[in-house]
Amino acid sequence: MVLISEVVQTFILADFCYYYVKSVFGGQLVLRLPSGVV
Repeated sequence: MVLISEVVQTFILADFCYYYVKSVFGGQLVLRLPSGVV
């Protein structure tokens, strides 16, 4: 049971980090595109 909870916790953390990095890079791209066009 401890192993399962550890795997789930690691999966949630990795999922959160993935979306956080994705949103950060996505935000940078969205911010850079208008400045590049202008």
